[in-house]
Amino acid sequence: MTLTNDDLKALCQLFDSQFNEKFESLTEHLDTKLNDNLISISQQLDDKLNDSLASISQQLDNKLNDSLASISQQLDDKLNDSLASISQRLDDKFNDNLISINQRLDDSLVSINQRLDDSLASISQQFDHKLSSISQQFDDKLSSISQQFDDKLDFVNQRLDIVELKQDRTIKKLDNLQLDVKVSERDIRRDIHKLNDEMETVIEVLTQNELIPL
Repeated sequence: MTLTNDDLKALCQLFDSQFNEKFESLTEHLDTKLNDNLISISQQLDDKLNDSLASISQQLDNKLNDSLASISQQLDDKLNDSLASISQRLDDKFNDNLISINQRLDDSLVSINQRLDDSLASISQQFDHKLSSISQQFDDKLSSISQQFDDKLDFVNQRLDIVELKQDRTIKKLDNLQLDVKVSERDIRRDIHKLNDEMETVIEVLTQNELIPL
Protein backbone atom coordinates (compact mmCIF):
# COMPACT_ATOMS: atom_id res chain seq x y z
CA MET A 1 0.00 0.00 0.00
CA THR A 2 1.42 3.41 -0.93
CA LEU A 3 0.96 6.57 1.09
CA THR A 4 -0.72 9.46 -0.67
CA ASN A 5 0.46 13.04 -0.70
CA ASP A 6 -2.31 13.88 1.76
CA ASP A 7 -0.99 11.24 4.14
CA LEU A 8 2.51 12.62 3.87
CA LYS A 9 1.26 16.17 4.39
CA ALA A 10 -0.70 15.06 7.44
CA LEU A 11 2.41 13.34 8.76
CA CYS A 12 4.49 16.47 8.19
CA GLN A 13 1.79 18.60 9.84
CA LEU A 14 1.85 16.22 12.81
CA PHE A 15 5.63 16.60 13.05
CA ASP A 16 5.34 20.40 12.71
CA SER A 17 2.60 20.60 15.36
CA GLN A 18 4.55 18.51 17.85
CA PHE A 19 7.72 20.41 17.09
CA ASN A 20 6.02 23.80 17.62
CA GLU A 21 4.55 22.67 20.94
CA LYS A 22 7.95 21.54 22.16
CA PHE A 23 9.56 24.74 20.87
CA GLU A 24 7.05 26.97 22.70
CA SER A 25 7.71 25.06 25.92
CA LEU A 26 11.45 25.42 25.31
CA THR A 27 11.15 29.22 24.78
CA GLU A 28 9.18 29.72 28.03
CA HIS A 29 11.83 27.98 30.16
CA LEU A 30 14.90 29.08 28.20
CA ASP A 31 16.67 31.16 30.90
CA THR A 32 16.73 28.40 33.51
CA LYS A 33 16.49 25.07 31.72
CA LEU A 34 17.99 25.56 28.29
CA ASN A 35 20.28 22.53 28.23
CA ASP A 36 17.70 20.17 29.76
CA ASN A 37 14.96 21.29 27.36
CA LEU A 38 17.20 20.97 24.31
CA ILE A 39 18.14 17.43 25.33
CA SER A 40 14.49 16.59 26.07
CA ILE A 41 13.25 17.97 22.72
CA SER A 42 15.96 16.15 20.81
CA GLN A 43 15.13 12.89 22.59
CA GLN A 44 11.40 13.33 22.02
CA LEU A 45 11.93 14.07 18.32
CA ASP A 46 14.09 10.97 17.98
CA ASP A 47 11.54 8.84 19.82
CA LYS A 48 8.61 10.12 17.79
CA LEU A 49 10.46 9.74 14.49
CA ASN A 50 11.44 6.20 15.44
CA ASP A 51 7.89 5.43 16.54
CA SER A 52 6.45 6.89 13.32
CA LEU A 53 8.88 4.99 11.11
CA ALA A 54 8.24 1.79 13.04
CA SER A 55 4.47 2.34 12.74
CA ILE A 56 4.70 2.93 8.99
CA SER A 57 6.90 -0.14 8.56
CA GLN A 58 4.50 -2.23 10.64
CA GLN A 59 1.49 -0.99 8.65
CA LEU A 60 3.22 -1.79 5.38
CA ASP A 61 4.16 -5.25 6.62
CA ASN A 62 0.63 -5.93 7.85
CA LYS A 63 -0.99 -4.76 4.62
CA LEU A 64 1.50 -6.69 2.53
CA ASN A 65 0.92 -9.82 4.55
CA ASP A 66 -2.85 -9.38 4.32
CA SER A 67 -2.66 -8.81 0.58
CA LEU A 68 -0.40 -11.80 0.01
CA ALA A 69 -2.56 -13.98 2.25
CA SER A 70 -5.71 -12.92 0.37
CA ILE A 71 -4.15 -13.55 -3.02
CA SER A 72 -2.74 -16.87 -1.85
CA GLN A 73 -6.15 -17.96 -0.54
CA GLN A 74 -7.86 -16.99 -3.77
CA LEU A 75 -5.26 -18.83 -5.80
CA ASP A 76 -5.57 -21.90 -3.57
CA ASP A 77 -9.35 -21.95 -4.03
CA LYS A 78 -9.02 -21.63 -7.78
CA LEU A 79 -6.24 -24.22 -7.94
CA ASN A 80 -8.39 -26.72 -6.04
CA ASP A 81 -11.29 -26.22 -8.49
CA SER A 82 -9.28 -26.06 -11.71
CA LEU A 83 -7.50 -28.54 -13.98
CA ALA A 84 -3.77 -29.03 -14.10
CA SER A 85 -3.36 -26.78 -17.15
CA ILE A 86 -5.41 -23.99 -15.52
CA SER A 87 -3.39 -24.50 -12.34
CA GLN A 88 -0.17 -24.00 -14.30
CA ARG A 89 -1.49 -20.84 -15.91
CA LEU A 90 -2.64 -19.53 -12.52
CA ASP A 91 0.77 -20.32 -11.09
CA ASP A 92 2.46 -18.40 -13.89
CA LYS A 93 0.06 -15.51 -13.51
CA PHE A 94 0.50 -15.53 -9.76
CA ASN A 95 4.25 -15.38 -10.12
CA ASP A 96 3.94 -12.50 -12.57
CA ASN A 97 1.57 -10.67 -10.29
CA LEU A 98 3.78 -11.30 -7.29
CA ILE A 99 6.78 -9.90 -9.13
CA SER A 100 4.73 -6.86 -10.17
CA ILE A 101 3.48 -6.37 -6.60
CA ASN A 102 7.01 -6.65 -5.25
CA GLN A 103 8.23 -4.15 -7.83
CA ARG A 104 5.42 -1.75 -7.01
CA LEU A 105 6.07 -2.13 -3.28
CA ASP A 106 9.77 -1.54 -3.81
CA ASP A 107 9.02 1.59 -5.84
CA SER A 108 6.54 2.79 -3.22
CA LEU A 109 9.01 2.20 -0.40
CA VAL A 110 11.72 4.08 -2.27
CA SER A 111 9.32 6.98 -2.83
CA ILE A 112 8.21 6.96 0.83
CA ASN A 113 11.79 6.85 2.06
CA GLN A 114 12.71 9.74 -0.21
CA ARG A 115 9.78 11.83 0.99
CA LEU A 116 10.52 11.03 4.61
CA ASP A 117 14.16 11.99 4.09
CA ASP A 118 13.09 15.30 2.53
CA SER A 119 10.66 15.98 5.39
CA LEU A 120 13.25 15.10 8.01
CA ALA A 121 15.83 17.31 6.30
CA SER A 122 13.36 20.21 6.27
CA ILE A 123 12.48 19.70 9.95
CA SER A 124 16.17 19.43 10.86
CA GLN A 125 16.93 22.64 8.98
CA GLN A 126 14.08 24.48 10.74
CA PHE A 127 15.24 23.15 14.10
CA ASP A 128 18.84 24.25 13.41
CA HIS A 129 17.62 27.72 12.40
CA LYS A 130 15.49 28.11 15.53
CA LEU A 131 18.29 26.72 17.71
CA SER A 132 20.72 29.21 16.18
CA SER A 133 18.29 32.05 16.92
CA ILE A 134 17.85 30.88 20.52
CA SER A 135 21.62 30.57 20.95
CA GLN A 136 22.10 34.12 19.63
CA GLN A 137 19.46 35.48 22.02
CA PHE A 138 21.07 33.64 24.91
CA ASP A 139 24.52 35.01 23.98
CA ASP A 140 23.09 38.54 23.80
CA LYS A 141 21.52 38.18 27.24
CA LEU A 142 24.77 36.82 28.71
CA SER A 143 26.70 39.69 27.13
CA SER A 144 24.26 42.25 28.56
CA ILE A 145 24.38 40.67 32.03
CA SER A 146 28.19 40.52 31.89
CA GLN A 147 28.37 44.20 30.89
CA GLN A 148 26.04 45.20 33.72
CA PHE A 149 28.08 43.15 36.19
CA ASP A 150 31.32 44.76 34.95
CA ASP A 151 29.81 48.24 35.32
CA LYS A 152 28.67 47.51 38.87
CA LEU A 153 32.05 45.97 39.70
CA ASP A 154 33.83 49.08 38.40
CA PHE A 155 31.56 51.25 40.54
CA VAL A 156 32.27 49.10 43.63
CA ASN A 157 36.02 49.26 42.92
CA GLN A 158 35.84 53.05 42.69
CA ARG A 159 33.98 53.21 45.99
CA LEU A 160 36.53 50.88 47.57
CA ASP A 161 39.36 53.11 46.33
CA ILE A 162 37.69 56.11 47.93
CA VAL A 163 37.19 54.20 51.19
CA GLU A 164 40.84 53.10 51.18
CA LEU A 165 41.95 56.70 50.58
CA LYS A 166 39.80 57.93 53.46
CA GLN A 167 41.10 55.11 55.63
CA ASP A 168 44.70 56.09 54.87
CA ARG A 169 43.94 59.71 55.77
CA THR A 170 42.22 58.65 58.99
CA ILE A 171 45.17 56.44 59.96
CA LYS A 172 47.55 59.32 59.29
CA LYS A 173 45.47 61.67 61.42
CA LEU A 174 45.37 59.09 64.23
CA ASP A 175 49.15 58.75 64.07
CA ASN A 176 49.54 62.53 64.26
CA LEU A 177 47.09 62.68 67.16
CA GLN A 178 48.99 59.98 69.05
CA LEU A 179 52.22 61.89 68.51
CA ASP A 180 50.62 65.12 69.76
CA VAL A 181 49.28 63.30 72.83
CA LYS A 182 52.70 61.87 73.63
CA VAL A 183 54.35 65.27 73.22
CA SER A 184 51.73 66.88 75.43
CA GLU A 185 52.13 64.17 78.04
CA ARG A 186 55.89 64.68 78.06
CA ASP A 187 55.51 68.46 78.43
CA ILE A 188 52.98 68.04 81.26
CA ARG A 189 55.27 65.65 83.14
CA ARG A 190 58.19 68.00 82.71
CA ASP A 191 56.12 70.93 83.98
CA ILE A 192 54.94 68.88 86.99
CA HIS A 193 58.50 67.91 87.80
CA LYS A 194 59.63 71.53 87.53
CA LEU A 195 56.74 72.66 89.73
CA ASN A 196 57.66 70.06 92.36
CA ASP A 197 61.23 71.37 92.39
CA GLU A 198 60.03 74.92 92.81
CA MET A 199 57.68 73.93 95.64
CA GLU A 200 60.52 72.19 97.44
CA THR A 201 62.62 75.34 97.10
CA VAL A 202 59.81 77.52 98.44
CA ILE A 203 59.26 75.17 101.37
CA GLU A 204 62.98 75.21 102.13
CA VAL A 205 63.11 79.02 102.07
CA LEU A 206 60.04 79.31 104.29
CA THR A 207 61.48 76.78 106.70
CA GLN A 208 64.77 78.64 106.95
CA ASN A 209 62.92 81.89 107.68
CA GLU A 210 60.82 80.06 110.25
CA LEU A 211 57.67 81.02 108.43
CA ILE A 212 56.36 77.54 108.60
CA PRO A 213 56.82 75.04 111.39
CA LEU A 214 59.39 72.35 111.02
